[in-house]
Amino acid sequence: MSKVDVFRSVLESFENESMRLYCIDMIKLMPDYNFTMPSSTTLKYHNATQCRPGGQSYHVIMVATIMNYILSLEYTKEKYPDPVQRDCLRIAAILHDAQKTEGGQYTAHTHPLSAAEWIKATETDHDIDARQKKYIARLIASHSGEWTTSKKSNEVLPKPVTDAQMLVHICDILGSRSNLDMIYTDDQRKAVEEMARKV
Repeated sequence: MSKVDVFRSVLESFENESMRLYCIDMIKLMPDYNFTMPSSTTLKYHNATQCRPGGQSYHVIMVATIMNYILSLEYTKEKYPDPVQRDCLRIAAILHDAQKTEGGQYTAHTHPLSAAEWIKATETDHDIDARQKKYIARLIASHSGEWTTSKKSNEVLPKPVTDAQMLVHICDILGSRSNLDMIYTDDQRKAVEEMARKV
């Protein structure tokens, strides 16, 4: 199993091959802790599945699955008619927490900004246009929504301004509620659990 195998099911929904290959390259570069840690480092938030080892991977799968469901709707396809833009939204869902702890023990308040900077600064074998990277970075930077401040940081995060930014935030919110979970396939569970032990 590999990092890419963990997210194989959500990668199948991409409409543009170059965007899918770029996302795969970025998944390979995600820090290992993304595949071992619980999604809530204090175990106070997220559902029970996401609050155990490998839970961050389950969270990302759930957020990306919700995004794919929304992007499959006729209304959403009409609102975002460009398949590349829809794939940018998929990438934001998959990579939104890619720098979650910033190397520390707990979720960093500024992790949306760190992930956004990582997107803009990282070059890959299947790289995409700098404008597309900036767009994805803006989607990710504001994914915390109205929760822009923290007692542990002086940094104020940006709020979602556009509908696309709000869509990423909504998918993240729905994918992190303690009373919501999804049914994962045997293949998804196997990939998550094997990677949680491997890295």
